[in-house]
Amino acid sequence: MSRSDNIISYLMKITQIRYQLPAIGEKVEDAELVHVALNGFTKSWEPFFMRIFPQEHLPNWESLWKMILKKKLRSIHMSRSGNITSYLMKITQIRDQLPAIGEKVEDVELVNVALNGFTKSWELFFMRIFPQEHLPNWERLWDGCI
Repeated sequence: MSRSDNIISYLMKITQIRYQLPAIGEKVEDAELVHVALNGFTKSWEPFFMRIFPQEHLPNWESLWKMILKKKLRSIHMSRSGNITSYLMKITQIRDQLPAIGEKVEDVELVNVALNGFTKSWELFFMRIFPQEHLPNWERLWDGCI
């Protein structure tokens, strides 16, 4: 994976190649696909993979996708410029990718991800908009912030 590739683009490229290979009589097993993908990740991903699974137990392709998308979701933070729409869209994009691999993200998880990534100025705003309420659902969070 080159530095300009993001992780999702990289996995999409591998997936496309996987589906093209049978056309020329080649079949790729899940384990081989995962091994190829892991070897192509940049060094910054090594600690994540070392923590998630030991060398002798690699996940299948679908599980690898789930782990990576979940990690991406949890690592999203609002930029210092504080563009709320852009920030919430990043979260929404990953949320929308997860059902394609059989993973559902609950509203409460999305709201917690958003709250954990807000800048300080938005935290104060959020406390004023939703005082003494339980956490809002994802749509209500969007409505309250935009």
